[in-house]
Amino acid sequence: NGTVPDTVPPTANLTTASGSVTGPFDVAVGFDESVSGLDLADFSVVNGSAGTLSGFGTDYTLNVSPTTSGTVSITLPADSAQDAAGNGNLASNTLDVTYTAPPVWTELAFDDFESGWGSYSDGGSDCSLYTGGTYAHQGNAAADIQDNSGSGSSFVLTNDLNLDSPGYTELKVDFWYYPVSMENGEDFLLQYSSNGGSTWTTVRSWARGADFQNNQFYQESVAINEGSFTFSPNVKIRFVCDASDNNDDVYLDEIRISAK
Repeated sequence: NGTVPDTVPPTANLTTASGSVTGPFDVAVGFDESVSGLDLADFSVVNGSAGTLSGFGTDYTLNVSPTTSGTVSITLPADSAQDAAGNGNLASNTLDVTYTAPPVWTELAFDDFESGWGSYSDGGSDCSLYTGGTYAHQGNAAADIQDNSGSGSSFVLTNDLNLDSPGYTELKVDFWYYPVSMENGEDFLLQYSSNGGSTWTTVRSWARGADFQNNQFYQESVAINEGSFTFSPNVKIRFVCDASDNNDDVYLDEIRISAK
């Protein structure tokens, strides 16, 4: 009795943990019998790229990086791997995964005050454009707010931001500041308005003693989420000093407003 030769090709099945992803993902590559000769370049990936391949025998893992939002399709063509008898595999199923790219931050305004107020308007007598260099984080200029005269101790975005139509869900305000002669407990505020400046809500405050000491630079990044604030077509932000006299100053520089 002679030995019957093995002429049955191995089968390959591609699976993944989730059909929807927001970044690189792993594909489980399973064969119904042990194979060899499988290579990263054997896989066909549409709207993505194959990054790494690991495993042996019947079980392998392929890492895939999507390219753009949409469907990423992965297949393993026939004859990419062989069993012990030299039979090439049958073509695998086509695995489709939906990729949604993470939102990208869009810069809405950036001001370093080197050419003037830029996107902002001076609120009043206790706000000025500083050009002395020492208290500017870069260059020579910064916005200077002092005392506690309400809008007079503030500077505000001149034009409204439309956060509604683009469908933004998060606003981010990054800036540097340098406090001078602020007394313990005195603070300054970042405020938000959804009605063009008619009313204001304090997003965050920074107080001497709790958040800063005088005569040094600090960097801040503040997130404002749609779940907590109304994202309308008429959004403004402003910085307000809440100190006690004209010798209490906060210098702000490199203010960047971004949304996604």
